[in-house]
Amino acid sequence: MENNDKPYADYLICLIGTNPLPAFITILKNADKDTKIKLVYTEATENNIGSKNVAENLSEVVKEKISGINIEFIECDKSDTKKIENCAANLIDAIKKDIADGISCDRKRIVLDYSSGTKVMSALFTERFINLKDSIFTVTISYIGDDDKKIFIYNQEDSGESIYIKKVLNKFNLSIEDITRIHGYSLKDKNSQEKSLENTNDKVKYLLNPEFISSKETRIKVDEIYLLNGRLILCFKSKNKNNKKTEYKRELFRFKDIADKLSGNRSEIIYKCNCDEEMIYKLKKDIKSDYEYEIERRITFINENESFQDMVIKKYKNEGGN
Repeated sequence: MENNDKPYADYLICLIGTNPLPAFITILKNADKDTKIKLVYTEATENNIGSKNVAENLSEVVKEKISGINIEFIECDKSDTKKIENCAANLIDAIKKDIADGISCDRKRIVLDYSSGTKVMSALFTERFINLKDSIFTVTISYIGDDDKKIFIYNQEDSGESIYIKKVLNKFNLSIEDITRIHGYSLKDKNSQEKSLENTNDKVKYLLNPEFISSKETRIKVDEIYLLNGRLILCFKSKNKNNKKTEYKRELFRFKDIADKLSGNRSEIIYKCNCDEEMIYKLKKDIKSDYEYEIERRITFINENESFQDMVIKKYKNEGGN
């Protein structure tokens, strides 16, 4: 008996790197309490801190969203092809054994999300899983696009499809802190109350002047922060009174670091400054060259007379509203 149309995966494998947000979105879309999740993290070495802590932070929030879910942590090498291939092979053998030990005759559904893995991990795991041919399961490959707006899905039986992330996340009551917590940061003030942004049908949430803290007591402050379609938009006011390009560059690099810590390298920044068009052009050119920073995709510049909220509403409407 085949069961290819079931809405949830029986086994969900997520490659975990420094940004757990794609895995979080994939889990919310594909998992229920009976799904067996495998979080494949990179091992810590002399030159690599590993991603076990990231996997643990993600697991903690997922268990709050899906009560009773089964999550297993699997260690894998970051770049050694032989070790990565062995990890994938061992994982497949373990799933086959688990299916064989069960009593159900249904064809099982395996979903692999490779969005957060290293390039080598993603390539080797995808090649191994997409080429699996077995009557006891079917394989789906899932990937979150770089702009965090679509999930791309490829099944062995068809050519694939894409789904807007907001259609998945609108089913869940996600908070800003859900996103920061999977990155290791909680709100310092537990009494902070999120608000819904007007003219967004309660779909966009925000906090004013929040402060976040990590388990290591690292503190981060943001002027304003918004949750739009599953990603965070962090807002900063420039304190550069001298209108010097070097000071703007230092400030933007510091704000990038804050955004990466709270929400990974797919987060966005709105930067309010006293910059004319020529200065903005020079900043974008220099920062892209100096820091290899995708500034065009991640930073929106506004002037001192514009509001963060108006810009977020504009982004909301540009993405189709509801």
